[in-house]
Formats: sequence, structure tokens, C-alpha cells
Amino acid sequence: TRGLKTDVRPERCKQCGSFHVVKIIFNKLIFSKELKADLAAGTIVRGGFRISLKEPEWKCMDCGSEFYSTAS
Repeated sequence: TRGLKTDVRPERCKQCGSFHVVKIIFNKLIFSKELKADLAAGTIVRGGFRISLKEPEWKCMDCGSEFYSTAS
């Protein structure tokens, strides 16, 4: 389904091809120990507060690109 959001991590960045792609977490005021550990490890990044449903889901930690993934 084209353009639908999914929690399936893209294998590579769509811009630079890097494998260092992490999930963007929105709308979290309180973080669990697990989320704090994931933030510290760089496996997720904070996206702030979602204003619309069209916010990106994933971020490349190498080139900084933010993008959506699509269901295969």
C-alpha cells in the first residue's frame, strides 16, 4: 500500500544508502527506561510533537534525511 506508515525499518537510507536509519519518536513527554536507553544508544531519535499525520517516520543518522517508509 503506497504511502502508508509502517513500523518496518527501511534497510537503507533512500538518499545516501546508509544502513544507519533510526525511528523518529513523536509526542513523548515521559520516557520509559527502555526509551531512554534507546535514545542514548542512538537507535531512536526524538521528533518533538507531531502536528500532522505527514511527519517523517525515519531518519538517517549519516546524512540527516528524514523520510517515510512504505509497506512492501
